[in-house]
Amino acid sequence: MRLMLRFASRPVAQHARIALAVCFAMTLTLVEGDHAFASSQSAPLGLTAQVVASCSVNASASLNFGTITSPIVGPAYASGSIQITCSMGSSVYLTLGQGLYPALGSSDAMPLRQMATAGTDRLSYQVYADPTYSAVVGNTQPSSAAAMGNGPGSTVMLYARIPVAPAVAPGPYQDTLVATVFY
Repeated sequence: MRLMLRFASRPVAQHARIALAVCFAMTLTLVEGDHAFASSQSAPLGLTAQVVASCSVNASASLNFGTITSPIVGPAYASGSIQITCSMGSSVYLTLGQGLYPALGSSDAMPLRQMATAGTDRLSYQVYADPTYSAVVGNTQPSSAAAMGNGPGSTVMLYARIPVAPAVAPGPYQDTLVATVFY
């Protein structure tokens, strides 16, 4: 490549600086534009990740029996659901604790649940995994409600029943169950 520079009436030192600046700019353009490297080497870069199963449970809704008249001459019913979100394909099961006021003889496998007033009054109830009220949801795997993790979330339906109770003191009754997901 031939470079011809013409200069008008400027001092020679100034001409030399301009010529040097032009040559430097052209050199940078040629080197950067062509990525002039002497050689190169390649090596594989391995990537790894370990994905583990995870689950979350959302039991924000409650099982509400509504208003019940005393004496309770027929069973009272309530239903609700719990959202379980787990890794794709995870086998999971849901357990429910005995509650805050379990009756004498209650166990994790066969809980005898009771709601209570602010005083000492109690009202028996039970939570089931099926709408026929035959499978009590307990706090062990054999007495649990099964679900399948499918990513976005599984809904586990729960069914509750208060049995016939001839003498029930009026007032608001409540209990809290701990829902646990095993996966």
